[in-house]
Amino acid sequence: MQQRFEGINGEILPDTQMSDWLRVEHVLQRFRDVWVPIETYPFLAVDTARVEAYRKEVHEFSVFANGRLMQNIRPDEGGRRLLNVFMGGGVDAGMSPEAQVIVEGMANPRAQWMIYFNDPFYIGMHPFAALGTQYIYADRSGSYQRTFAELVIVDRHSRPRSSHVDFDPLADMVRTFHEDYINGPRDAPRDIGRLATLLDAMFVENGKIHAAAMQHHRERAPLEKPFDYIAPTLTRYGRLTHDAAGQPRIELSFALLHYEKALRELHELKAAMQKRDTEGAFFHGVYCVVAVAACAEAIGNRLVFQQTKVHPDHRDRRTPVQKINEAGAALAQAAGRSFAPLTAGQPPYDALEMVRELRNAFMHAKERDEEVDPVALTSTVFTAVDESRCRGYLRTLRLAVAWVYDQLAPEHAPPIVTRENVKWLGDLEVP
Repeated sequence: MQQRFEGINGEILPDTQMSDWLRVEHVLQRFRDVWVPIETYPFLAVDTARVEAYRKEVHEFSVFANGRLMQNIRPDEGGRRLLNVFMGGGVDAGMSPEAQVIVEGMANPRAQWMIYFNDPFYIGMHPFAALGTQYIYADRSGSYQRTFAELVIVDRHSRPRSSHVDFDPLADMVRTFHEDYINGPRDAPRDIGRLATLLDAMFVENGKIHAAAMQHHRERAPLEKPFDYIAPTLTRYGRLTHDAAGQPRIELSFALLHYEKALRELHELKAAMQKRDTEGAFFHGVYCVVAVAACAEAIGNRLVFQQTKVHPDHRDRRTPVQKINEAGAALAQAAGRSFAPLTAGQPPYDALEMVRELRNAFMHAKERDEEVDPVALTSTVFTAVDESRCRGYLRTLRLAVAWVYDQLAPEHAPPIVTRENVKWLGDLEVP
């Protein structure tokens, strides 16, 4: 079954990996004679020779591309993070609005790339129509991308709507093409003469839209200055921001780093138990608790920073739970929302307090008034860091973070995974 538009001689058309694809996409939208009506499904084919001839002549162009122009981070890192958006927060440090990864204006000449979500030649797409909410403009000075319209729904179908040009005539004609030529039985005859007339009218509208985009570009280009740096290397614990001069800075999510460490320690703890390695199990159990405690502390400190714009220091003697509650309440109040704090007697509160006490005990610091029983100490601590307890600490940490950040969304995203049944980092269990 044919899945893509083809050349007039049955040639397989290029895909978005082609180095000069944007120029090709422009040609497909601007020149009517590269599209040839044919008698068989999908009733349109591409004259590849004409596409190539036009492509060599075009040096400055606009295009309503099927993808998005990205910048400032490397393609492998950007692609992975955009995919993780669909998995929800807390898989990596996420995207900062200050990173300006999606180009709006002039693109970073040393760190730009395209991301495509669909094959433009896939049957059901319309590469012959200049329909889109953003256009890309390219000339000898660089590449630009600007928002030009917004998506609206008309009769259950989406289309662009703009104050700069009327997209409705073109959108109506594209819908007619899909309904009369793509939908329905593939072997049923179609009126090819009517299709040729429809295409003629489409390209008249394409010309109007591209002219409006060119005018929009020329009004704004003199006012814009691009970012200009080589994309920095990120780990999943960092996210890109910029200083006042537009230079890159990396904001690290230490909460995420400690959380992943805790998950890995639980994984190693389970492996040690299977091998009957008592010392290894104890070792990994202790460091699972240390990492959970460090994660809670990092989350509390981060919330305080978001509240006060100042990092807490050693003079702030509050526990992590106190910081989380008080900063969370302040942030919620600033957004006009109520906030229910973590309270004693709730499993998340009690577990985080237990983890804090254990972490300090591992450093010979008492949290309670009573003396430590040296006889019972080893067996008591071993029980407190076994597989079941560590799994419980991780689960209650996740639930506590979900409880707090659900009340702060959407302004603040959770720094760790807060959903159940997440497959993350291969075969690591996320309790």
